[in-house]
Amino acid sequence: MSGGVRNITFKDSVIDGVERGIRVKSLPGRGGYVEDIYFNNISISNVKDGIELTMDYPSSTSKPLSKLPPRFNNFNFDNIEINNAENGIKALGLEDSHITNVTFNQTKLVNCKKEKDLKYID
Repeated sequence: MSGGVRNITFKDSVIDGVERGIRVKSLPGRGGYVEDIYFNNISISNVKDGIELTMDYPSSTSKPLSKLPPRFNNFNFDNIEINNAENGIKALGLEDSHITNVTFNQTKLVNCKKEKDLKYID
């Protein structure tokens, strides 16, 4: 993500048997922003990661375009159920660019080996 994405709604979905249910990723040097993202009424099951927000994606072959960190802001998760996951919610910001304004309403984690892994999230 070197540009920007905003005002996205993802709703009324069933996600089953994939590696990650919901994933938003970027890495240092890409700059850009992801903001005002809404997830509503989603069932996620049999996954490695139920929800993953990462600003330090380790497997990219993209070369950094700048020294700017990405920005993640305003994520709303409402009526989400995650069942049978290694990691329920993983949100990994950067020391110099935290993930900000993330809300979870009516989010249910069932049978998750690790419920939450949060770093640099406000």
